[in-house]
Amino acid sequence: MTTQQKDLCDFFGNFYPKGEQHNKKEVLEVVTTQRFGSKHFDVYGDIQNPLFVAVEVAEMIEIQNTTDLLKRVDDDEKLTYVISRAGQKREMNMLTEFGVYEVLSQSRKPLAKEFKKVVKHILKEIRLNGYYMDGELVEEPQTTIKAPDTLAEAERYYIDTLAKAIAEAQNMDEKSRLTSKLTRFMQEVEPQWN
Repeated sequence: MTTQQKDLCDFFGNFYPKGEQHNKKEVLEVVTTQRFGSKHFDVYGDIQNPLFVAVEVAEMIEIQNTTDLLKRVDDDEKLTYVISRAGQKREMNMLTEFGVYEVLSQSRKPLAKEFKKVVKHILKEIRLNGYYMDGELVEEPQTTIKAPDTLAEAERYYIDTLAKAIAEAQNMDEKSRLTSKLTRFMQEVEPQWN
């Protein structure tokens, strides 16, 4: 994964905002600031519903006119909130998480292309593995036992399992036999040492 792709994953996934869902009349405060490349972006809202300042998203993907950016998203993906910035309360256009995804998926800018590559990579991992995890796997996922489709498969599984159990039992018998021999030998040798 390239540095730019990692930045994209970090930008959307590594913030831990606090607070509850806000009302449009309330003043939204910054819940976290995320770095993307050399820029810092303020994130508002909460973990379930992050909100991004539309003008910052436009700058991120090099769109000059924020109004054009807002035309690209559905009404439920853009909101107007009052936010506190530099000690002033300002009404700002905000994008929901889905709004940001929509804008990035429509853009042909290099950053948006990187974003789409990351999303495609994640979707493929989910399709192939049933999950996506960035980084090292700490614990192997539990494997599920597939039920046999036919009676022959069930019999084969039963025979294989029985054979393994017999082999383990024989191995245990051999260990027990060797332990008994060793114990008898030690008992025979011990009087000579005294």
